[in-house]
Amino acid sequence: MNWTMNDPVVIWFRLLLRMSLFAVLLMWPSGNWLWWDAWLVVALWSVFGVIMTAYLIKHDPALLAERMKLMPIDKDQKPWDKVLMLLFTIAGIGLYILPGLDVLRFQWSEPLPQWMRLLALLLQVPCFALMHRIMM
Repeated sequence: MNWTMNDPVVIWFRLLLRMSLFAVLLMWPSGNWLWWDAWLVVALWSVFGVIMTAYLIKHDPALLAERMKLMPIDKDQKPWDKVLMLLFTIAGIGLYILPGLDVLRFQWSEPLPQWMRLLALLLQVPCFALMHRIMM
């Protein structure tokens, strides 16, 4: 079977791979695979990813192809734009790694109260709706 990058099987596999790497980048630095807050974040982002992928497969495959790129850099981009995208990518990876190091492994900062952690998780839902609206 010859699969292309736009084949639905490949697209769903890439989403699964991304969500798996997301979980690893959160959990591994923490040293604890039972970190429920992080698993909830992974679950929320996974649900959003499934919904957006299904929507874009049907309504805008070109945008989906653009969003599925590992590095959002094109050869036609200006050099300063490439540098900015690389810096954003590095910072984005840091946003996945630092929480595990801080919250569980080294406990650099004081833990947030349970209600505040739950509120932060719940506030992601309207943000997903906004991101969906922006991508439409």
